[in-house]
Amino acid sequence: NEPVDFNPDKARDLLKQAGWVTNAKGILEKNGKEFQIVVLERDRGTEKYFTTFMEVAKQVGIKVSIESTDLAAWSGRMDNFDFQLTWTAWG
Repeated sequence: NEPVDFNPDKARDLLKQAGWVTNAKGILEKNGKEFQIVVLERDRGTEKYFTTFMEVAKQVGIKVSIESTDLAAWSGRMDNFDFQLTWTAWG
């Protein structure tokens, strides 16, 4: 895959154009709802890999949290599309 350049200023501008404004807590808000993303995780040992993503999201006002489950619960939620964001790899 081609690398994608990320420009926080451009991201903020695009989000502002879409109607998101920064609230008193520094989180983007639209229609009274904060911009939050929950990452569904199945192995607590990999949480460290989300640190950079979480820091960059915070820079533009997006709140990211991690929800840890076991593999069975994660698989069930994947099958039902019951998640906002997750990751996986196949060997």
